[in-house]
Amino acid sequence: MGLKVLFRASNLTDVPLSQFQPTHLNRCRRLFEESIEFAKAGGYCDYTAGEDKNEDSAITAARAVYEALKAGAPIENITISSDGNGSMPVFDSKKRLVGLGIGRVSSLLDSLKAMVLRYDIPLDTALLTVTKNPAKIHRLEGKGAIKEGYDADLVVMDENLNVKGVLAKGKWMVRDGKTEVFGTFEAWQ
Repeated sequence: MGLKVLFRASNLTDVPLSQFQPTHLNRCRRLFEESIEFAKAGGYCDYTAGEDKNEDSAITAARAVYEALKAGAPIENITISSDGNGSMPVFDSKKRLVGLGIGRVSSLLDSLKAMVLRYDIPLDTALLTVTKNPAKIHRLEGKGAIKEGYDADLVVMDENLNVKGVLAKGKWMVRDGKTEVFGTFEAWQ
């Protein structure tokens, strides 16, 4: 059924496509192709960062953004999200659930790097998918941009897009590439 149900709901009601933001749209080629048309028609599309276990049909989030932009989808309608630290189902070749893994927290950064370094998407364009676009779509006031009155959460990177610092809520979380503040469930290094 894919995204046809959302197109139909929008056509039969006064609900615009911009009220929907389906996710995991890069899990198979057919769904990804539909997402391009969905974005062009005004809907928001979210591609999931992380390793693709089903390589015969899934595509990486970075490649999805590259192909969507090349096909004319507006960057403003595209986001990348992750299941970082969330449970990740593991399927066998017959698509049966065989276990659970853990989503990598680095998957968004990996996707950002791939967009810029592998697919030559300009950094300012690639950043929109993980900063301004999600903040705007989800109405997160004070997030997604560096401007007066906004939260000063910043990630400092080197020329290879390696994280050198993270400043959040006015406090260094990572400085000079070393973690200074750990989350509740993170192991001390």
